[in-house]
This record gives sequence, structure tokens and C-alpha cells, in this order.
Amino acid sequence: MRHLFRIAVVMMFSLTFTHTGFCGDWGGMIGGTYWRPDWDRERSDGSTDGLFGPSVSIRFKDLILSAQYYTGEFDIDFPGSSRTYSADRTDLDIALSCRFLGFLNATVGYKNIDFDWVASYQIDASISGLAIGAGGSYTFAPGLLLYSSASYMPALDYRWDYGGVGETFDATGYTLDAGTGWVFSKIHLMTRIGYRYQSFDVEQNGSSDILDETNQGFKVDVAYLF
Repeated sequence: MRHLFRIAVVMMFSLTFTHTGFCGDWGGMIGGTYWRPDWDRERSDGSTDGLFGPSVSIRFKDLILSAQYYTGEFDIDFPGSSRTYSADRTDLDIALSCRFLGFLNATVGYKNIDFDWVASYQIDASISGLAIGAGGSYTFAPGLLLYSSASYMPALDYRWDYGGVGETFDATGYTLDAGTGWVFSKIHLMTRIGYRYQSFDVEQNGSSDILDETNQGFKVDVAYLF
């Protein structure tokens, strides 16, 4: 049932901005992004004041190249432990999209998440791999914007390095975004507020257990359109 849900998600929407500037062959946007997710894992929970970073999109006719980068710090708590660990995290999303019907797009992209913290030893971890999907964004007069997006990650590498000893697991995942905003066309400014849900299933080597990990929280974007 979960796999059927993910397939349905892919048919809906994707991980990029459809709004990329005004009329003409070339367009784009540059701005900033804030995301405040709760980071829930089966063996730990994380909270943050937010991930911050730049976002950029460049469009040529119906092709759009976009990137978003986040960085921030999480407090990690483990069940049964009174100690809170601090973890640094960075997220990078790169997508190439093809726009059709003026407000929809199909997307292929790359996701990478890096995080590290110090327990009794240094822990470095990463999640990386291909993302595919589709997306949509529509502006109603005089400037109301609605958007929704999703991407599916069918073959991720989930790598952990414990004090210099590394291990890589296979994983899959998906991301959902939805929200609203406003386009101030006279000053070429776009603002958006929405919600992002991101989930990963990690296969434990030599075990039938699946480690479930989710990140979810509200998200704010501000961008200049050109």
C-alpha cells in the first residue's frame, strides 16, 4: 500500500519552482529559503530553529535549472538518554525541469543531505541520490499563488561513518511540498509559505527491518524574479 501511495505521489507534483520570471525566452529567480522541520527517526528525534539558505532558478524557454541549499543545526535526543547532542546538517536539491501548459513541469534531480555530530566518537552521515517527479504552480489575478509538488527518490545511498568505520545502506524516499504565496509583479518579488514533508526508508544490511525517518515542517521562500 505504501508503494502504491508513493507512485501516486509521483504522478502529482515535483521539487522545484515553476514560477521562473516573466515573459521571454530567458527568466529566473534568486532568493532565500527557510525550513523548520522536525527530524523524527525510530532511534532518535531532532529539533531545530530552522535551516536557512539560498535558492536559484534559471529558465530558457521551457527548460528550468534550479537549486536550493539549506544549512542549520539540530538538537538530537536518544530514548533513555538525558544528553542532547548537537548535529550540523546541510541539504542540497538540484533539479532540471521541463515546463508544459505554462504552469506544470516534469523533473529529474539530485538530492544530498549531510549531517554530523560527536557522541563518544565522530559520526558523519549522508543521504544522496536521484529524484524524479512533476510539479505545478499557478498565479491568479492580482497575484495569489498556489503551488504543490512532490518527488520520489528510488535509489538512495545512506552512508554512516562511525569514528572512521563506514557503512552504506540502500534507501528510498519522497518529498511533498504544498502552499500559497503572493507575486508582486511591479517589483518582481515572490513570497511563499507552505509545508514540506520528507520521508526515507532505509534497508538495514542483513536484516529485514526497515528504518523509517521523516522530516516535516513549515517552509518560507522569498525570491526576486527576473
